[in-house]
Amino acid sequence: TVFSEVVGRNLFKVSIPATFEISIVLLVFTAFIAAAAAFGQDAHFKVVDLSARLTGGKRRIARLATDFFSIVFLLVLGYFGLKLALSQMDQPSASLKIPYGLIYLSMPIFAALSVILLAIRNLAPPDEIDARLHANIMILQIPMGSHDSYIGQIDLLREKAYTYTESEV
Repeated sequence: TVFSEVVGRNLFKVSIPATFEISIVLLVFTAFIAAAAAFGQDAHFKVVDLSARLTGGKRRIARLATDFFSIVFLLVLGYFGLKLALSQMDQPSASLKIPYGLIYLSMPIFAALSVILLAIRNLAPPDEIDARLHANIMILQIPMGSHDSYIGQIDLLREKAYTYTESEV
């Protein structure tokens, strides 16, 4: 969308106003979804100085406490984000004419996803989730190769790579 705006302005001297708004909306939703995924993978920004010094049960208690306070924060964020979104449903955006409330819904959606992923991470380890579902699931994965050169995937949750032969792909 940004590319089309740059091409339109520089080559054709025409601006497409909606492309900027689309880019911003996609950026906001992508950032919030990535942040929720980081919570679920325990890869979010955090200060680990104190917890790194703890061992065994004390470290587990500290982790549960920080996750509990994170969930409380996320619930508050989701509540006020939903209030903000609902209060802006009658305010249209300049170019797309969609309610700003739909854009602001990214905040409570992020909060809800983060709470769910934090709860899943704390309630059951990945192998236990697999056993309960009777399936081999991958919560987050990155492909290795592309199209004809695809050879497998990296499971970010388990930090393990899975490779496949041509007949398996």
